[in-house]
Amino acid sequence: MTGAMVVVENGTPMQPLVATFIQLMFLLVVLKMAPYNDDLDDWSSFVCSLALMLTTLGGFLLMMWKQQSEDTVISVELLTTLLMVINGLCFAYEMLVIGYVAYQDRVTAALLKKTQKKLNNNSNSPTKVLPMTNGDNADLRSWDGEASTCTSDVEKEALVETKKVTRKKVHARKGSIHFGDDDDSFK
Repeated sequence: MTGAMVVVENGTPMQPLVATFIQLMFLLVVLKMAPYNDDLDDWSSFVCSLALMLTTLGGFLLMMWKQQSEDTVISVELLTTLLMVINGLCFAYEMLVIGYVAYQDRVTAALLKKTQKKLNNNSNSPTKVLPMTNGDNADLRSWDGEASTCTSDVEKEALVETKKVTRKKVHARKGSIHFGDDDDSFK
């Protein structure tokens, strides 16, 4: 925008007026399209664009006041104060956003650390190995001969995978190895 403004009537009030319209178009495009993944980023862009547009409009009003010797609608002191307040509020808003994002990152990291700690504590428990027999879960027997059942989803998934592996039997026939999926093959 700064390079294009050099071409537009340099030194006249028309220059900041055109810049204000360009800023207003950009502001509306960002507001309507919401180009960022996070809503917080869209709002930050909107607030910054609004502050830039109001600053450029203030520059236009200051140039108009400079060219006219008559009384204006708004005094220069008030306009200068408004411009400082607008930009100060924009800066304060951006600092709040940065603080909020940093807080979210810390909470997420703490939650991730807590979850990993739980997983590490659970992984230290001994692994149970159960022999497989033909049949469903009721046929599972532990090493001491008592029947056992699967209690967790992880144990059930391990049972299914173990059954798949044990169903593939290796049979030796005339020096070659054959794989069979059903129990009666190659007997």
